[in-house]
Amino acid sequence: MLTAIITDLNDASRLEATLAALAPAAVDGYVRQLLVIAEGAEAAALELAEEAGADAVDGFAAACAQARQPWLLILPAGVRPQVGWEAAVRGHMRRHPWAAGHFIGASAEVGLAGWVGEGLAGLRGPLLGRPAAEQGLLVSTKLVAEIAAADREALVRGLGRGRLRRMSARALASAR
Repeated sequence: MLTAIITDLNDASRLEATLAALAPAAVDGYVRQLLVIAEGAEAAALELAEEAGADAVDGFAAACAQARQPWLLILPAGVRPQVGWEAAVRGHMRRHPWAAGHFIGASAEVGLAGWVGEGLAGLRGPLLGRPAAEQGLLVSTKLVAEIAAADREALVRGLGRGRLRRMSARALASAR
């Protein structure tokens, strides 16, 4: 089961898109806890999060500490896991319990800008060993506790290439 942590709440409409994508999994009991990071969040986004039953926390480390489920799904507001993401996450947890996972990045941007953005995001993981935030991050609470990172980027750096795997599902990032 999952705790979903949503970051970057600077736009309520982006948060709404992410919540809508997670809603079926929450209804099924797969996403059992929803946390939002209140740092830098706009008031409308925090209000929407509260209406959705999310708990607002002061920062990334606090969100990780308050997670009650063994796995965390960390997504920036506006990112929407696509059809089949639950099966990809389950498969990752079963096959790679020692590693974090990330989605295949996709962009809602149309035309050349979207195509180039997707291409760069796709190269970032293999070349730098660091998936973009828009690709989401699935990580066990055991790994989070081992690394004790203050933010998502520090967590990804702490994981290194050896403990990151690409999952078989896509996550669509909202057009900017």
